[in-house]
Amino acid sequence: MSLYDPKGQRSSMKAFSAVTFNNEVEVECKVMTGTKGPWVSWPSTKSGSKWVKQVDLIKPEIKKKIEKSVIEKYEKETSYEAEIIPGGKSLPLTVTEVEVTPVSGAGTTKAIASVVLNNAIKISEIKVKDIAGRTKLDFPAYVNKRGKVYPQIKILDPAFEKEVTDAIVRKEPSSKPSSQISYKVSKYSPFTRGGSKLKVFCAMTFNNKIEIECKIMEGKWGGWVSWPARAPEGGGTWINQVELKDKKLKSVVEKSLTDKYESESGSGGGGSDDEY
Repeated sequence: MSLYDPKGQRSSMKAFSAVTFNNEVEVECKVMTGTKGPWVSWPSTKSGSKWVKQVDLIKPEIKKKIEKSVIEKYEKETSYEAEIIPGGKSLPLTVTEVEVTPVSGAGTTKAIASVVLNNAIKISEIKVKDIAGRTKLDFPAYVNKRGKVYPQIKILDPAFEKEVTDAIVRKEPSSKPSSQISYKVSKYSPFTRGGSKLKVFCAMTFNNKIEIECKIMEGKWGGWVSWPARAPEGGGTWINQVELKDKKLKSVVEKSLTDKYESESGSGGGGSDDEY
């Protein structure tokens, strides 16, 4: 499930989701909100003045059960809450949720994992590798058209990396979870090439344990923050690799970046002209 962020616009659409049937067919759907709360929208198309269903779950009891599970997942995705501590302080960073999916036929990659840190930050598509009998984690990275690799996540504390690895191996959250989050802007490099919606390369450091890359893009409503994500093979909805699940944290972190961008845009200064 991927929450929909309309970037300052009002929208009844709240999330993109998909349901897999018998591990053979995957059907896209959306979570919408109305006067009676969230509901699930299945693929349809407009013909004249009417909407024509492209997917229909014909058994009411199955439809009810599936839509209930989708809405419950949406409600969980929007219920995260952390304690924000100002000042970019060094604080414990723990795994409060972990999910591991085994894979086969992928060489040294034995599983794909996702973790939630301090009930606030979700990192997905972590490759769990077996290298000479030792577990190694490969966090999401971006590879540009020239084949250059740009890490999107940097672990700053070896003890924290071990804690994440142990949680993934055990498939269990940390034994002493924390929900305190402190943050600071640790990179801010304006992109100087004209004609691009990309304006700034940034990075945020959380609890002095992990640094996460992001970008400031220019849109119809001004600057907005783009977190690591990738386009799926074959097209479709982009897959989020990093999400700030706590709404308040997401708001204050992104505001700190866009406020800096708005105050400094047009003021000149050095920066990068290498887009990735």
